[in-house]
Parts: sequence; structure tokens; C-alpha cells
Amino acid sequence: MHASGSVIMSIIEKIRLCTDEPVAKYSDDLLIRQFIPQAWAETLSMLKMTGDSLPLVIVPLTIVADTDRYVLPSWIDSVIRLVRRSTSDPDFIESDYVPASLYARGGPGWRVEANEIVFDPVPQEDTSIEAWVVPSGDLCLHTGTGSVTSSTAIVLAATPTLGLLDRRVNAYAGCVLRIVQSSRTWQERVISSYDPATRTATVATAFTQGSTDLPANAAPVSYEIAPLGQRCMIDALAWKVALMIGTIRKMTQKDLMAYDIQYQRAMKSVFDRAKVQRRTASALEKRTVDNTNLSRYDVWAFEG
Repeated sequence: MHASGSVIMSIIEKIRLCTDEPVAKYSDDLLIRQFIPQAWAETLSMLKMTGDSLPLVIVPLTIVADTDRYVLPSWIDSVIRLVRRSTSDPDFIESDYVPASLYARGGPGWRVEANEIVFDPVPQEDTSIEAWVVPSGDLCLHTGTGSVTSSTAIVLAATPTLGLLDRRVNAYAGCVLRIVQSSRTWQERVISSYDPATRTATVATAFTQGSTDLPANAAPVSYEIAPLGQRCMIDALAWKVALMIGTIRKMTQKDLMAYDIQYQRAMKSVFDRAKVQRRTASALEKRTVDNTNLSRYDVWAFEG
């Protein structure tokens, strides 16, 4: 781990140790803008196949009658569910819109087409629904000094110390905001929403705030938006980037194979930690809306 407690700096430090690459050729800023985000997006993509603790983001959709297409944010990897909550009891899911086959006689209900969600048949009424989505990890990682708004909100730096500030709406939702203030405890929280207009990142669970924890409201705070602070993940991303740099430098096949072995070993540990919920075995859950023998949910969303 880097002396600052920064995950990003830990990855960069390990990259330089692995490749013996001077700062003059690949600066810290270049690594965090061009190499580390790619390694993170690719690694997270692999984790989606086995992980049981992936971040889940709720995206509200306002459905308008006779309008079948709605643009999805570019940071979305996959749509898990489309649901409508009860107006009288927001905690109750009133409808779960389960898509059918594209070739179904009555239409698929809904489908994802490039960066749009398409409803077929076309909605016949106005309504509000939620898309439950998994983020792709394809975003702008960075470190910087922001400002504390409250124990649940941080205003991100307009000009990050390293990397870039993502200016897409809600782009950091589902990402990890890590506090790395000097002489204070390191804390990580999942971002629930992000407003690029105000640069405010709101976390799902409040930070611990105090004299040795998150600074007081309106005080500056050092932070980073980075992968989880796991040593196996730091190693995996560092070796992944080392492979990229080694390829550019035209290293020997022997060297690249050695790098790849180290990367595979690190990824083995990452995959081992991908299963967090150990109470139940890996299996298809039968008690879902997809089991028509147990559920009365209607596939079609807009029948009034």
C-alpha cells in the first residue's frame, strides 16, 4: 500500500516497480487517464460473471404514453430489472416487467438496443418506473481535494490532482469514494448519485465524521474515486497495466508471460473474494417473478 493510503497511488507505485518505467515517459496522470481505467473496466467486466456483491444503481424513468424509446446513461453495463413501485407504499414493488423473447407473439415487452431501452408494445399511459442497473466501470478515475457538504455528500474537485473529472450525469453512481485525508481514518463508501453541475457525490451510507475521521462540513478533504481497497485488486490492476506497457515496449515473450502469470495469480485472489454472500450456495433462485408458478406479475407494463 502507498504511504498515503491511496489505492490509485498504490497501483501506480506497483506498476513502476513491475515495469521499471520512469516517470518521464509515463507520468502518474497519464497512467490514471489512459491505462488504469481500462484495466479496471476490463477486470470489473470479468467480475460480473461471478461476483455476488456488484453495485446496483436505481435509474428512474418517466414513461410517456405513445413513446417507445428512452436513452440510457452511457455508464450502464446491464439492466437487471424494470419495476414500478406502489404510489401508496413506495417500499412495495407493484409491477415487475419481465421481458419476453424478441420473437414473442405479443412483442418482447422491453429490450435494450445500443444505448436505448425500447418498449414493445408501445406504452399506452404515463407512468414512472425504475431501471435497476449495474455500472460498467468505464469512467474517469481521479484523486483530488474536495469539500465536505455533509457526512453523506462531498463536492468533488473541479480540477483533480490526478486524472479527470467525469462530467456525465450520475457517472460515479455505484463507484467507491475513498477518503484519504492525512492523519485521518481511511473510509470507503459507495456513491448513490452524482450531479456534475454541482460536482456533488452523494454516498449511500454516511461517513463517520469527527476529529480523526471525515472533516467537518465546509472543510477541505482529500479523496479518490478508485476501485475497492483490496490488495489483490491493486495487484491485479498493476500487473494488467504492466502487460499493456510491456506490449508497447515490445518486451520479450518470456517477460510478458511472466507478467501474465502474476496477473492470473492476482485475478485468482480477486475471483476468490468475489463471492461475499456465503450463506447460500450458487444456484438459480426459484422464488422470483420469472417463475410463473409462484408469481402473478404481469409481463406487460402498460395495461392500466
